[in-house]
Amino acid sequence: MRTLERLRNALAVSRPIVTSLAVLAIGATIAMLNSPIASAQSDESNRERVTLSGTHDDVQFLAGRSVRITATVTDDVFAAGRDVTFDAATVGNAIAGGYDVEVRGGSVADLIAIGANVNVSGDVQDDLVAAARSMRLSSDGTVAGDVRVAAETAEIEGSVTGNIRAAARRVTITGSVGGKVDLLAERIVVGPNANIVGDLIYRSRE
Repeated sequence: MRTLERLRNALAVSRPIVTSLAVLAIGATIAMLNSPIASAQSDESNRERVTLSGTHDDVQFLAGRSVRITATVTDDVFAAGRDVTFDAATVGNAIAGGYDVEVRGGSVADLIAIGANVNVSGDVQDDLVAAARSMRLSSDGTVAGDVRVAAETAEIEGSVTGNIRAAARRVTITGSVGGKVDLLAERIVVGPNANIVGDLIYRSRE
């Protein structure tokens, strides 16, 4: 909890969001132990690969080695696995944890992601909160709200309507930011085509 408190203070993330980050790890374990997907009686292939498709109007809990969401979900989605992919999916709030977490096309309302690699090439309709070794908002990715990230490397190639607050070893911004940017990093790179409308506040060793 002390680590999460430090993360909250560093990124100025609201308490409900930080609580969700903590609950994700606990919830993923519970889902893995109790869901039919991961029970001892389930088929091995089901434990390895979990796919959610179709249309759903209730909260979805997913756990497996590889989790792929292609569905339309009007409520929240909690997903945990080695690989978690939102593939052209349309979902409400998405809370995902895995080694690789990817939003490939489609849209999510809010995205909270924890992983070694977090890649977003879809649309986030509100805020993006990420804790990762590597976080990338690709040139095809958009965030209509704010971005808050703690990572070893953070790359912003796409469009952010709101503000960016990041703590990382290296931060690279080559896209557009409609609000202000507040960075804490060892190295900061702002590309020649980057467009930052608000103030740029930074603390860096270089």
